Amino acid sequence: VQQLGTGMTVITIENHALPLVSATLLARGGTSTDPDGRAGAASLTAAVMTEGTTTRSAAQIDAAVEALGASLGSAAGSDSAQLGLTVQTRDADAALALLADVARNPALAEDELERQRALAIDGFTVALSDPGDVAGMAVIRALYGSAPYGHPGGGTTATLRAIERGDLLRAYRDSWQLSPRTLILSGDIRPAQARAL
Repeated sequence: VQQLGTGMTVITIENHALPLVSATLLARGGTSTDPDGRAGAASLTAAVMTEGTTTRSAAQIDAAVEALGASLGSAAGSDSAQLGLTVQTRDADAALALLADVARNPALAEDELERQRALAIDGFTVALSDPGDVAGMAVIRALYGSAPYGHPGGGTTATLRAIERGDLLRAYRDSWQLSPRTLILSGDIRPAQARAL
């Protein structure tokens, strides 16, 4: 574990069996910080972050990820937001530069918000037809009530429709600009290399 002057914590987990490096960037926040009536804001923010930055379009990000032979993922858990990808060791520099761009400069564009909102609403509609998913939502509500953990992290049709771009900007600011971040690098990498990256 290394602490950088920027406040970022870097954790290195060595495993040299394969020439691969996985990078996961974590920030505090997550679905438990969604504002009242805006359940799904953190999840939508995570989804939209990978769909374009101020320096790259969504298509350029996709092309860069494809050229690296990687897959870029984003998610919001109850208490954190994360970005991650896995690449061959030789491409770690380019991969971390791409990850940094997505984390630092997301465009959070309105058209991408609308596209991701439609996908999230479709996902919620499908979940309503699955008894296990419905039971899970009911249990969460019964356990936590209206507390921060009591709403579906992905939102509901009503809350997803209520989310505006300003909600995404707020969620991004609170998680990625105001909170400390942790970078976990695992695989074919040594602590000194991780610190340099």
